[in-house]
Amino acid sequence: MNKVLVVGILLCLVATIVSITSTAIPYWLYQERIVFNKTFTHYIGLWKRCAKYPDSFPKASGCVKLEYVQDWWKSVQALMNLGILFLALSTFLGCLYCKDDSRQSLLHGAMLTAVLGGIALIVAVIVFGVKGRDQRAYFHACFYLALVSGADGFVAAALLAISKRRGGYSSNI
Repeated sequence: MNKVLVVGILLCLVATIVSITSTAIPYWLYQERIVFNKTFTHYIGLWKRCAKYPDSFPKASGCVKLEYVQDWWKSVQALMNLGILFLALSTFLGCLYCKDDSRQSLLHGAMLTAVLGGIALIVAVIVFGVKGRDQRAYFHACFYLALVSGADGFVAAALLAISKRRGGYSSNI
């Protein structure tokens, strides 16, 4: 079996898992405020906001669901979900191609969906990066994880394309 193909499919899988993780957990933005010598910390994700207050406010810490968000926030949520869907489909098509490598359309589909997944994730990160600056917060881990998983989708597509070339071509001469 072609090692480059296997690495490409594994990268699609890793990109899918990392993008699911970055979408699900609340670490896209980080805010820290000091009031009366006490530190108040907020972590904001795509779906919920979590707060960690000093020990003197034990019941105030916790997470709440983000219900009323701006349209650009909803578009980032949708683009992240779309990127996850495309990367998962790319992984699935790549696995199907491993089973039956005579069907080149499966490999082409895997390459296309990996690129589309990477584009969706990168666009989501760009939109969040431009609009998220208005939140008076710092970008946190999941923002960068989404960026890495988008780039990972492009690398996976490139490896799938290279594996096609390494697989050789049959000549009818």
